[in-house]
This record gives sequence, C-alpha cells and structure tokens, in this order.
Amino acid sequence: MTSSTVDILYIVLAVAAVWITVFLCWALFELATLMRRANKIVDEAKEKLSRVEKAIMSAKEKLESSAKYLGILAEGGRAAMNMFRNRQEEQEEDEEEEDEEAEPKRGKKKSELFDEEE
Repeated sequence: MTSSTVDILYIVLAVAAVWITVFLCWALFELATLMRRANKIVDEAKEKLSRVEKAIMSAKEKLESSAKYLGILAEGGRAAMNMFRNRQEEQEEDEEEEDEEAEPKRGKKKSELFDEEE
C-alpha cells in the first residue's frame, strides 16, 4: 500500500487537510451561531427600548394633560381659599358686632343700677 515516504507524506497531508476542513466548518458554524445570538439580543434590546420609549411618552402625555388641568385646579383652589377667608372675616365681623351690641346693654344695666342706687 505505501511504497515510499512520499506516499506517507501525501496521506498525512490529506488527513491534515480533512482536519483543517472540519475545524474551519466547526468555526464557521460557531461564528454563525454567535452572530444569530447577537442578532436576537439586539432585537430584544430594540424591543425593550421601544417599550421604555412608549412608557415615557405615555407618562409625558399624562403629565401634559394633567398640567393643563393644574391651572384650573389652582384657580379653583384660590377661589375656595378666598371664599373661606371671606366667610371667616364675615363671621369675625358678626361676632365683633354681637360683642359690641352686648357691651352697651351691659353698660346700660350697670349704669341704670348705679343711677337707682344714687
């Protein structure tokens, strides 16, 4: 079968070529698998980034819409506070008037009592 050293060299070179081919095929397969995984990771990242962007836009829209109503609510709050202040002032004025009305009556009674005694 093998008659010379050149034949042995050719057989060894053929086996080495087969092993190099197998290694290159395996490396190419691993590279393709790696690229596919990287592609999936990038797609998932894009999807998550899209979800985050949608959530941020939704929150922004909600804040903008609530900001529109914030002015109305603030105006209503001011009106309510003014109304409560006015009522409180009116109640204080009524109490002062009642106190003023009550004081002269007491004064008259005292003066009438003192007048009678004299």
